[in-house]
Amino acid sequence: MNTIKNVIFDWSGVLSDDFKPVYEATMLNMEYLIGKRITLEKFRKEFTLPYMNFWNKYVPELTKEKCDKLFLRRLIK
Repeated sequence: MNTIKNVIFDWSGVLSDDFKPVYEATMLNMEYLIGKRITLEKFRKEFTLPYMNFWNKYVPELTKEKCDKLFLRRLIK
């Protein structure tokens, strides 16, 4: 008899529609880091994974550690 040992869910965008909170947190960080936002449409077109590819286009010197810290801070708000 076979049993299922693991079930994996894709949370972001599948079980939870978190696009707007992620966009808002990202835009707060863009304002903080470069002084401006981009449109929702531009964000949809440009955002990619790994997310540091997106960020380094706008803030080349940004480290993953600083990016993660800023993002979590904004997302909680």
